[in-house]
Parts: sequence; structure tokens; C-alpha cells
Amino acid sequence: MGGLMRIEKSVFGKTGSGVEIEQYELFAGHIKARVMTFGSVLIGIDVPDKTGKYHDVTLGYDSLNDYIRDKFYFGAIVGRYAGRIKNGHFRLNGKDYFLTRNSGANHLHGGESGFSKKVWLAEPFSKSNEVGVRLYYKSSAGEEGYPGDLCCQIRYILSSDNSLSIKYHAKCTEPTPVNLANHSYFNLSEDKNILQHTLRLFADKYLPAGSDLLPTGEILSVKGTFFDFSSEKVLEHAINETENGFDNTFVINNSSGKLKPAAVLKSPD
Repeated sequence: MGGLMRIEKSVFGKTGSGVEIEQYELFAGHIKARVMTFGSVLIGIDVPDKTGKYHDVTLGYDSLNDYIRDKFYFGAIVGRYAGRIKNGHFRLNGKDYFLTRNSGANHLHGGESGFSKKVWLAEPFSKSNEVGVRLYYKSSAGEEGYPGDLCCQIRYILSSDNSLSIKYHAKCTEPTPVNLANHSYFNLSEDKNILQHTLRLFADKYLPAGSDLLPTGEILSVKGTFFDFSSEKVLEHAINETENGFDNTFVINNSSGKLKPAAVLKSPD
């Protein structure tokens, strides 16, 4: 797959109302990344293993209808707020705001029709050592209950050094919560699960959560707990130490605010 950097555009499918969803395939170095305008979804990342055989290392679907029906946010940009907001309510500058509740009594990943279900505008670009696509979406005031207009830009950038970057930018007309995230799932092997993968996290602290998966407000040390991934752990062993696996927030060691490694995931293959 190695060769000249390039971008290929195609139609991934059409929505029920007839809107064409564009797909952009980015080629650089020895990697291919696929992005589409529905949900600003990262459809796939094709990389070679140690034998040179290519695999898509993210989970996804083959059809647009599956993405439209998807409840797991495969590869999508979630927002305005990635995560849960208790009772769909927050207070900001003395005013109460009530959001859509789409996860029991709580608001999850931007609501019933969050950014993962929107059609974004796309603009491909290329430079001497990278190719990419910019995706734009304007969230109007009142959408899902949030205040102010929010103009968002996501940039997927594939570089000749075999790195994929996702950059986020948002500008609001009023104070509003914003927490954009990409919701990709990774499987670095051809196995049906990732239990033999190893994971290391550069995180000394984590946020405990209640039965509703909402953070309790505490920030605790991972030392002496099964949340300690400061050295590599086989995921099967780590998961077996817990009752229900992991669905917590980890606090990355980065007081400088500069870009640093957050995690290392490895496949035994």
C-alpha cells in the first residue's frame, strides 16, 4: 500500500432522505484511513502487521444503514458532550439547562441526535508530508437543550511518518459545555476479541463511578487497585479482576498540557 500520498473520494451511501454521504480514503506512508461525512465517522484504519499483511484495526460496518442504526458510536465523533450528564441537567452562570435524556435518566454523548448522527460538510486537503479531511458542523442554540451556537471542525490528518492525528476545534456564541471525542474501538489482530492484547496507561489516577456509570466526584490513585495499568497488563487478566470490566475515566499524567503518550496497546501477533 506504500506509495504516493493521495485522497480518494466516493459515495458511501444515501440517507433515507436522499442525502449522499461522502467517503474519503486517505493514503500516506503505509497506512490507509477512511472517513465519512455521516457522524464524522472514522470508518477504518488499514495497517500492516509484522508480516506485511494489512488489517483494518478498528470496528465498523459495511453499510450506511448500520451506522444510522448503530447504538455503540463506532468510530463516530460524539458531542456536544462525550460522556454522561446526570439527570440531563446542568447549571451555568446562574441558569438551569435541561438536556435530552437518552440513557435512562441521564444525557449521554450529546443526546438522541448528537453529533454522531449528523451529516458533516467535508473539505479534503494535502500538504508536502500529509493528507487529510476537514469536517464541519454547526450545532444551533437549543439543539438537544444546549445553549448557544457551536461551530465545530474536526481534522483527520494522515502523515508520511505513518501517524494518524485527530484535531478538534469548536467556537461558541455563548458559554456551553463542550467535550468532543472520537469513539473508535480497536482490535489490532484478526482474533474475535482483544483479550490477549496488552495495555499500558500513563495515568496515576482515575475517577470511580457508581452503578449508573456516573463519576462520584472523587479522584483516586490507581496504586494497589485493578485500575493500575502503569505497566503492561494482559487485558484478559485485568478484566477478570473486576466484576463488570472497565468503564471509567482515567486521569492522564500531563500537567504541562503538551501532547504526550496516553496509552500503548499491543497485539501479541
